[in-house]
Amino acid sequence: MFIHLYSMNLLNLFLFFMPVAGLSFYACTIGCGLVLAAAGAAGLVFIRPWLRFLPLRVFLILSAAVWACAAFLTAYGSSDDWAAAGVLFLGIFPFPALLTVPVNFIFSSRHPAPAKACCLGLFSSAAMICVIPFQMIFAYFPGPAIVLLFSMMTVCSVRLPGSGDRSHADMMCRRSRRSVYCCFRIRAFTFLSSFCAAGPLSAIWTEKTADLPPILPLIAGAAAGPVLTAAVIAKKGIYAGSIFFIFLLELSSMGMAFAGKGLFIFSSVMAGAAFSSVFLACPAAAYYYLGLSSSLDDGTSSAACIMAGAAISHIFFRTYIPLIWSPVPSLCLTALSVVDFFIIFSAWRHRFVLLK
Repeated sequence: MFIHLYSMNLLNLFLFFMPVAGLSFYACTIGCGLVLAAAGAAGLVFIRPWLRFLPLRVFLILSAAVWACAAFLTAYGSSDDWAAAGVLFLGIFPFPALLTVPVNFIFSSRHPAPAKACCLGLFSSAAMICVIPFQMIFAYFPGPAIVLLFSMMTVCSVRLPGSGDRSHADMMCRRSRRSVYCCFRIRAFTFLSSFCAAGPLSAIWTEKTADLPPILPLIAGAAAGPVLTAAVIAKKGIYAGSIFFIFLLELSSMGMAFAGKGLFIFSSVMAGAAFSSVFLACPAAAYYYLGLSSSLDDGTSSAACIMAGAAISHIFFRTYIPLIWSPVPSLCLTALSVVDFFIIFSAWRHRFVLLK
């Protein structure tokens, strides 16, 4: 009975957040990725009191309403400013909810830790796969798509009885004696991971290729990355999963140097795999190393570090476009990935919460 109820709740969450993920990716395709990242970082602070005091059902209904407004402005705005305003609405409320609510729902369940990692990996990969049909429907039939998807999101919100085994308020109020240094290591690991993953993604996006647009290889890599990382975590543990994730970062960084030399597809796939895996590996690391107590605080902090790292990386690589395809940025990102390894190795050695 519990497994059936949990599966239905997880399915409702997926159907609810699929349009949010699709519109977020659409915002990136129209050049509003930086606006989304900056608004998402601010939105993570904005939604915390809402998550604390509102029932999950009410919170999601509000998110659906804001999503509908954001989608309408993005689709029917008469100028780029209106589209940016729609992305701003998206980043303030629904997008931060996408980064926090599913993670806390999955990790607060009674399932063993490997099953939680697999659930989050499947959730992330399935969301990336659904981005493609969303792009097609939203581009050609924006009005009916907004109405139908908003109705679906509202129904899914009503069908959710709660937020899992523990309420969001409980997870925010409960605190254990945790090492400040361990928290700092996880935050640094998250920020550097996001910075290293967003760099090749920004570089690939600037490549003007008429024969092959970067979207399809990016989506393929983004769909495969979380599943593979989750499989390694479930099979070998969080430390081995983190090493595999850093390996993806290094492949993505090295692929950036060869994107303009006939390996554009490989570079796009690795960039998508590395960036999408950030949203699995970093929350999983926070859960495994810091524990479930105050997990919503950890989740929002982890998501804020992801958004900050992505925004700074995007600004840096867009500013120095002429240097993108030289070996220097690739070597620098590879070196930062090595630093990332030592950070997670230090956290592993000094861990005091270990869930295998």
